[in-house]
Amino acid sequence: MSGESNGMRPIRVVAEGLCSALGHTLPRTSAAIRSRLNLFRETRFVGLGGKPVVGAPVDGFNVWGGQRQAALARLAFEEAWARARSQEGEQVLPATTALLLLLPPVSQPATPLRELHEVFQGLSTGYGLHRASRAMHAGKGGLADGVQMASRWLDQGGDGEEPIRHVLMLASDSLLTAPTIDRLLAQHRLAEERHTDALIPGEAAAAVMLTRLAPPSSAAEVWITGAASGQDDWRLDGDEPIRAQALTATLREAARQSGIAVADSEFHASGMNGEHWMGREIELAMSRAMERKREQFPHHRIAQFIGDAGTAGAVATLGWISHEMRTNAETGRAGTIRVGRTGLLHFADDDGRRSALILRSRAPAQDTA
Repeated sequence: MSGESNGMRPIRVVAEGLCSALGHTLPRTSAAIRSRLNLFRETRFVGLGGKPVVGAPVDGFNVWGGQRQAALARLAFEEAWARARSQEGEQVLPATTALLLLLPPVSQPATPLRELHEVFQGLSTGYGLHRASRAMHAGKGGLADGVQMASRWLDQGGDGEEPIRHVLMLASDSLLTAPTIDRLLAQHRLAEERHTDALIPGEAAAAVMLTRLAPPSSAAEVWITGAASGQDDWRLDGDEPIRAQALTATLREAARQSGIAVADSEFHASGMNGEHWMGREIELAMSRAMERKREQFPHHRIAQFIGDAGTAGAVATLGWISHEMRTNAETGRAGTIRVGRTGLLHFADDDGRRSALILRSRAPAQDTA
């Protein structure tokens, strides 16, 4: 097991975009989640028992494979871009905005790299984005790696003549592909009769705009104040017991960067998808990292509503929780998903990668004139 981190200056979450089984925009998805809805249904894939596999596909697209993931990615990008320009005005400029495309882990089968790189190039050149824009393999366990990359860009300005003022982090992923379904069935990870320790495969695309600039007007703000990543030796098909060492270390490090205790978080959100091993790891890590017991510690899981969308699920969680925290800071009401001013996000992937983020919100400044 190894833990890796770099102390980073806080980064503000400017805007979000999300295309999921619950809707083609973040507000639609968020409204459905507040109503505790999901649209899980039988798919065209057949399970080991001869019955259809239940999944969470996105409606409204008549293209498949890589073209489908590219179409979802474009929608999420355009929503986050339009929302950022609407809220921040001319502070958001294409020439000073870099695109960071987070790809699934190298080990994930059937990733449509050609189509994802084509949409990446199309967005980068079509919008005239900063030439430092790039793609990187991350997976949901590598979300903090993406945030740390964005932090370095915002610090160093990239390799172009223009400085980087904003980073748009984008992911599009699907577990609803034949090779992925075949692998999950072989590993007995999909829900079937007498087997409930399982995930619901989904698909989604998500985007978040990040910056260190202050907002141009008085508004509620959400900041990433800590981001830590680590690598765990445990594997799903191994013989070793879960020890949660990497996740424990990343939780502590993200809190340390933020200048708080892990137990100061008012809630947590994760990539937990219904599999027992994830729940066990989270339980172990929290028992070790929490400095004191919290009587209430709500746990939010977007996979309950949109299925497991892989890498996109992690970016979707960051966007969804940021949106809810900003709304909470603006209205002063906790809302139905019970977020507070300080939240802990954590993610784990099959390849051993682990991530933790601390989010903190700030209410709009009061006009005392």
